[in-house]
Amino acid sequence: MPPSKQSVLPEPSVPNETRSEASPDHEPGPFWDLALKIYTKVLALFTSIRLGEKGIPPGYQRIRWTNKRGKRLYDDYVEHEPGALQALQEFLNASAYRTRMTPEGDHTSSPSGLSYTFNSSLAWVHSSNSSDIADQMRKTVGSSRSNYDRKDAELGEMSTRTLHLLSCMEKGGHSVELHQEIITNVTDDRQLFHTLRRSYHEHRGRFRPYWSLRTVHSIHFMKFAYGGRRYIDVRCHDDICENGKPCDCIPPADLVHPIGTEYECYPIPSKLSPPVGQRLMMDFFTDPDGIEPNVTLVTQQLPKRICGELRSQSFGLVEAWGIYYKEDWDWAKIWWVIAIGFFPPSLLFGILWGILKKDIQGAFGVASWWMTGATILVGIVGTCTWTL
Repeated sequence: MPPSKQSVLPEPSVPNETRSEASPDHEPGPFWDLALKIYTKVLALFTSIRLGEKGIPPGYQRIRWTNKRGKRLYDDYVEHEPGALQALQEFLNASAYRTRMTPEGDHTSSPSGLSYTFNSSLAWVHSSNSSDIADQMRKTVGSSRSNYDRKDAELGEMSTRTLHLLSCMEKGGHSVELHQEIITNVTDDRQLFHTLRRSYHEHRGRFRPYWSLRTVHSIHFMKFAYGGRRYIDVRCHDDICENGKPCDCIPPADLVHPIGTEYECYPIPSKLSPPVGQRLMMDFFTDPDGIEPNVTLVTQQLPKRICGELRSQSFGLVEAWGIYYKEDWDWAKIWWVIAIGFFPPSLLFGILWGILKKDIQGAFGVASWWMTGATILVGIVGTCTWTL
């Protein structure tokens, strides 16, 4: 059964928004200041280990949903068109994920006769067997596509273009590498994220996920300056997009087909900022098979280059758009390595030494040094793999 619908939640109050001025009879003292500092530190700790949520940025609204595996997720957006955020909320709760009713290999229809399309005229258009809703969808989709077809005829272009998705990932230290994947035959988000996973692991190496202590944590829409392989300056949504204004992490309308000839993506401008949240992107990347067939929420909004591969120019930098894989420490793997690889041997050593030598204090003193050395060793290995 699909999870129950949840409404868009308003921005909750945060501890800093409590009254700074108490009544004269109850002036805050040193104890209150200490308690507030402890509470702030504990809240930050819970957030860092993913037991708590980050505060909502000013001007943003938060939506929450539950994915196919029952994990509760959230993303923060700025709404540029009334109703777009609520439409996304309903879409994620009702139809973004594959249910048991959908056959594994079914790529032709969605459950209950519903299909979901994202276009430049409406946010999410819901189509059913009723004639009036179907007519409305055909009009909106037809109007947006007719502009594309007419432009193609005027330019003498073929109906199918070679689409390149530009993606950047960290190479080591502070360097970044660019990859240009052909996604011309990708038709929905399931195929897209299968392609992204395969591409990411090919570029990272087949065995790197097993020995590396870093992993991809989020996927962002980005704008970057390209001056060749030696100079790639990445700016993600949070770095360049201003609150209340259309996103700069997607190309401007004069570069996007049918007006421009460099990129294909719609709607332009996006109804939401960011166009797709980083946690939703990462959730689709983690489990592409859980995405409902024919869902094109991400596929249609990604900037796809239609004028060939990106190449550096001798006279200056080139601006381009795509996605960025942001990596961070894989804390789950780190703790498992310490817990399984070092803690049981050190504990066993302490017990045996204490029994055989009858020196419990000395035994666990050596065991504690063992664990300290293990932590240092894991840190060194992590640093070395990061600079490779």
